[in-house]
Amino acid sequence: MASGMRRHLQYGLAGIVEGRAVREDGACTAGEFLEALAAGGGEALEGPPRWDEERRAALLILHDPACAFEVVVAAAEILWPARAAWALVELLPGDDRHPAEAALEHLGRPSRPWLPLRLRLSLRPPAELELAEACALLHATLLQAWTPARREAVRAYRRLGRQADVARELGVTQQAVSQMLQGARFRELREVEERLGRWLAGRPAAGPGFWPLGRRVAAQTLQNA
Repeated sequence: MASGMRRHLQYGLAGIVEGRAVREDGACTAGEFLEALAAGGGEALEGPPRWDEERRAALLILHDPACAFEVVVAAAEILWPARAAWALVELLPGDDRHPAEAALEHLGRPSRPWLPLRLRLSLRPPAELELAEACALLHATLLQAWTPARREAVRAYRRLGRQADVARELGVTQQAVSQMLQGARFRELREVEERLGRWLAGRPAAGPGFWPLGRRVAAQTLQNA
C-alpha cells in the first residue's frame, strides 16, 4: 500500500470483553486494561483508548494498523483466562463514520463464531483476511492452554527482556523461567505476532514461506494448538 494512500485512511479497533473481566474485583480494572491497550498501540493511537462500560467495549482509533494485533495480544494477556473479541476496520476517504464505532458495528454482526480478531480492510483480498483471522485464532488457542505461572513469566519477559531479570523478579531459577516460556510457546507466539504486524503494515515477511507464517512456525503452531 502506498504511504500517500495510508495517510488518508482511518482505522478503528474495538473489542468486547467476555463476561465481567474488567471491573474493580475482576481480572483487571478498567484503568489497567486501558493502560495495557495504550502500551500495545504505542504512538499509532490517535488519542487514548476509551472504555464503554455499558457495552463492555474498548474503543480505539489508529493512524497505523500495524500495531492492531499487538493491542489484541496485550488485551489477551491482561484479561487471561477471560478473553475478548476484536474487530479492525479500515475507513476509506469520504467515510465519515467514527472509526471505532464502525469497528464495533462490524464486530457485533450476529450468527458468527467467536474469533479473537475480525478484519475489514478494503484494500486486502478476502482470502488474505480469512487467513489472518485464522492465524489470530491459532494464537489465541495457544494462550488458552497457559497456566498462571506461564502467563506471569511471559508478561515479565515482555517487560524485562532477559530471562535472568525475570528469574530475579519471580524468585525462581533461570531454568524455570526458560521452561515456563517454552511451555507457553512464547517463541512461536512472538513470531506470529511479528509476521501479522508486518502484514498489517503492508511489509512482506523476509524469505520464502507460507504467508504470513513461515513453514516451521505454521507447523509448530498447528501441532501445538
